Amino acid sequence: MKKLLFFVLILAVMSFAEVVPVKATRASATLPPQNGIKFSSKNLIDKLSSTAWAAPFQKQPVTLEMKVEAYEVSALHILNGDHLDKRAYEGSSRVKNIKIYVNKKDNLVASATLKNHRWNDTDTYDEIIFSPVLQNVKILIIQIESVYPGEHKNELMMSEVSLEGHVKNPLKDGFTPVFQTLTDARDGQEYKTVKIGSRNWMAENLAYADEGSSCVENKVGVRCSEKGRYYSEFSADDGLCPEGWRLPSKDDFMELNSFIKELALDTANIFSDLFIFPKSSNRFGMGMYALDGLYNSSSMETSFWTQRFKIDGFEEDVPFIRVNATQGAYIPDVQLMTNFRDIDVEQRQEFFVRCVEE
Repeated sequence: MKKLLFFVLILAVMSFAEVVPVKATRASATLPPQNGIKFSSKNLIDKLSSTAWAAPFQKQPVTLEMKVEAYEVSALHILNGDHLDKRAYEGSSRVKNIKIYVNKKDNLVASATLKNHRWNDTDTYDEIIFSPVLQNVKILIIQIESVYPGEHKNELMMSEVSLEGHVKNPLKDGFTPVFQTLTDARDGQEYKTVKIGSRNWMAENLAYADEGSSCVENKVGVRCSEKGRYYSEFSADDGLCPEGWRLPSKDDFMELNSFIKELALDTANIFSDLFIFPKSSNRFGMGMYALDGLYNSSSMETSFWTQRFKIDGFEEDVPFIRVNATQGAYIPDVQLMTNFRDIDVEQRQEFFVRCVEE
């Protein structure tokens, strides 16, 4: 049994996926109708927060099954409790601890504790993010282990559930990255490489300890070997790449963009899959991190040193490319370069290095 990493967030992180329809629901227990009000599990997918599923709960787990047809699922959203009004919400018992299974009851993929929201916080869903994303999902099972007791302690209530991901493979040809290994003879460091278009790229940031480089660990608390090192503009000019490899050119990055666009059935947000972040599948194998001097996962942007090139309206050479999750690689404009050059040399940002095979 393979457990996956997961995150429970209250404020949603940047999302590049689509809503995955839930075709049907089935619960192991449901309260009978009361005063004409039905508490069916179908209420969970009717997009009405004023309706709810309710079930008896007496310390025995209650399960909820959702039937879907998804290529991948990246997140589960839960609106907890009875949202008819404040009295109903505060009187109902709300779900606390859950286990999540995929496709069969012995395939546990996550455990989570939902937040105990106050009534005035209840417009916020609990979000459970699957990292890596769940693949080929047909049934998703939520097993409720415990509740936050309300006035009606022996009844649990939940208003809405929804899933995020992709119904179908978003790529035309079902592209799967094929990795090879590069060993840097200078220090024995090994890197994954991947072919994208006509180029073999390093699938990891360079981590060679060149004089003047700095470790990501010093800035964001992770290992150099995991996310690479930062390099100054001038160290990037000094042949940083292993033998047989070189700094990528502007054209190399533009070709990367074109190849990804050609593969995509829908180009909207396809570049998010260049990155590693909670909801990404990293489906191209490039494994980029949204680290740009300081960690900023909301921007989903990073920069890489390149061979120098020219842009119209700016006299000096441009030495880097920026990559973000919405447009892929893009060329810095005159204003960005002006700001970059206005900073004292010793204070300028350091960037990552990705090498391409010569």
